Amino acid sequence: DCLLSRGLGDVYKRQTIDIHFNPHTIMLLTEDKIKSALLQLNNWKLLDNRIEKKFVFTDFLEAIQFINAVATIAEAMQHHPEWNNVYNKVTVTLTTHDAGGITQKDITLAEKMDEIENSI
Repeated sequence: DCLLSRGLGDVYKRQTIDIHFNPHTIMLLTEDKIKSALLQLNNWKLLDNRIEKKFVFTDFLEAIQFINAVATIAEAMQHHPEWNNVYNKVTVTLTTHDAGGITQKDITLAEKMDEIENSI
């Protein structure tokens, strides 16, 4: 009951995600395009060939709610983040390993994560 009252039950509902990437056309973004994209994102940082953000939530349950919501989208995109959770903090690193750096997939997933953060 406690979990459902906090909205965690909604996280497990399957969503239809309309995000499609052709694996044969995934290309690395230029540094200028990455920096331009970061200006549109909320507190993401460029670190070598990846982008990273530390999300801070009210408590552990909100952090897990965020992780579960992102997992649904990441699975639909077939693009899985590297992340670490400690209590109410989730640190996320995004890079496209197959391409060897940052691609539009990373920017799109970062945008979705920012949207989820704002909805929790």
